[in-house]
Amino acid sequence: MTHMRAGGSGDDDPNLALRLWFELAVQRERLAMLEQQLSRMKSSRSWRITAPLRAAFRRLSGTAQLARPGGLARCGHSHGVKPSLVLPFGAVAALLEGADAKKRLFIDVTELALEDLGAGVQRVTRRLLSELLLAPPAGYHVQPVRLHADSGYCAANEFLASFLGLDRLHLGTDVPVEPRRGDCFVGLDFCRDRADELAPALEALRQGGASIALLVHDVLPLSRPDWFPEWVSANYESWLRVLSSQADLAMCISAHTAGELARALSERSLPAPPAGLSVVTLGSDIPPLPENCTELPRRQSGVCRVLTVGTIEPRKGHAQALDAFEAIWSKGGDIEWMIIGRPGWHVDRLLQRLREHPEAGKRLHWLDAADDAVLSAAYRASDVLLAPSLGEGFGLPVAEAGRLGLKLVLRDLAVFREVAGGAAVYFSGETPQAIVQALTDAQSHRGSSRGEWNSWADAAVKLASCATAGQPPAGDRPFDGHGREV
Repeated sequence: MTHMRAGGSGDDDPNLALRLWFELAVQRERLAMLEQQLSRMKSSRSWRITAPLRAAFRRLSGTAQLARPGGLARCGHSHGVKPSLVLPFGAVAALLEGADAKKRLFIDVTELALEDLGAGVQRVTRRLLSELLLAPPAGYHVQPVRLHADSGYCAANEFLASFLGLDRLHLGTDVPVEPRRGDCFVGLDFCRDRADELAPALEALRQGGASIALLVHDVLPLSRPDWFPEWVSANYESWLRVLSSQADLAMCISAHTAGELARALSERSLPAPPAGLSVVTLGSDIPPLPENCTELPRRQSGVCRVLTVGTIEPRKGHAQALDAFEAIWSKGGDIEWMIIGRPGWHVDRLLQRLREHPEAGKRLHWLDAADDAVLSAAYRASDVLLAPSLGEGFGLPVAEAGRLGLKLVLRDLAVFREVAGGAAVYFSGETPQAIVQALTDAQSHRGSSRGEWNSWADAAVKLASCATAGQPPAGDRPFDGHGREV
C-alpha cells in the first residue's frame, strides 16, 4: 500500500479521511478530463493519418509491447482504469445537513467550476473551500455558488457533487440562489474578467440581505501592467470598481497586498469597502497525497535539486534563473533545476530556450502540466526552492516549501519578507551572479523554520471570521482607503 503523508495533518487529525477523500475526488475529475481529451484526439483525422508512423516508431524503438490502452502513468498508481470510489456517506452527508435552518455562506467557485488547472487562484479556492466544508462557521451552511449569465448567482450543486466525489447530479441541478438577511457571500474565485456580470449579481445579493466579502490576491495588473496582456489590466480596472461599489469588506492575502490595494483605490479616488481591508494569510500544508511519483525525473545521486514553481511569464524571473544555472553548469557545478509551471505569455523565446536547451532532461527539467500530486512529490524530492519572481501577492510555493523544510532562496521582495522572514536567503538585482551567490549562501544558511507556517484550516477560520463579522477580528491590521493602517 502506498504510504501517504498529510504535509502537516497528522494521524490524529479527525478530518484526515475526508481530506484524503476530497483529493481523490479531484484526481478522479482530472482523470476524466484527460480521458476526454485523449478520446477527442484519437478520433481526430490527424491521429488516424499518423497511426502508421506511431506503429513504425514503436517497432523501431522496441516499445510495441509497452503500448496499452489507457496506460497513463501517474503518481503512485495507474489511472488506466477509472477508480472505484467507496463514498463515506455518513461523513459527506454531515457536510450537507441543516441547510434550510441556517444562514448561508456563499462561496464563489465560478472559475473553478469551469476548469480546474490546479494552479494559482484555483488551488487557493479549492483548499479554502475544503476547509470551510469540513469546519463551517457556527450557524452557517457552506454553499458553493457560481455566476450565471442570465440569473446572477446560482447554487453550484453539480460542482459540489463532483467535489465531494458524488455523481454530478446527486445534489440536484444548479438553481438561482435566493439570499436571506444574514447570508454572507465570499468571493474566493478572482472573477476579474467578469465585471459586467459580477456587478449586478452582487447587487442582487446585497438587496436580498447578504453581506459581500471579496478576496484580493494581488493588484499587480495595476501596478505593473507591462507584465500582462493589455486586456488583463483593463479587466482588473473594471473589477476594482465593482469591489469599491459592492463589497462590504476586502480580504487580502498579505499585508503587502492590502497596502497596494488601498493605494490603488486612493489613486483612483475610489472609496474602500465600508468594513475596510483585512489580511487573511494563506495556508501552507500540502494535501495528503502519494509520495512516490513516476512523473518526476530521476534524481542523480549527490546532486542538489533546486525547484521553482509558477507559471512561466515575464514577472517570474525564469530567464535570469536560467542564465544563473548556465553559469553554474559551465563551471561543472553539481546542481539540477526543476521547473513546475504552465507556459504563459510574452515568453516565446524563453520557452524555446528551455525546450531546446542542451541540459533539458539532464540537469534541467520542466514539468508544464503538474497536478497537486506531482507538485507534492516535487517538493519532497527537492533541496531548495528558488523564487526569482519580481512581484507577488503572497508567494504560496514559498510557504509550502518552507513548511516542508526546504531551503528558501528568494528575491528580496517585501511580500517574501512578510511570508518567510528569517527562514530564507534573499537576493537583489537581475544579474545571473546574484542568484548564483544566493544559491551558494543557501548551502550554509540555518534559518529554516519548519512547522511555523499557517495551515489551511487556520486560514479558513480567519477568513470565515472576517467575512461573517463584516470587519477584521482583533489583531488584524486593517487599512483605510489611503494606504494607511488604522
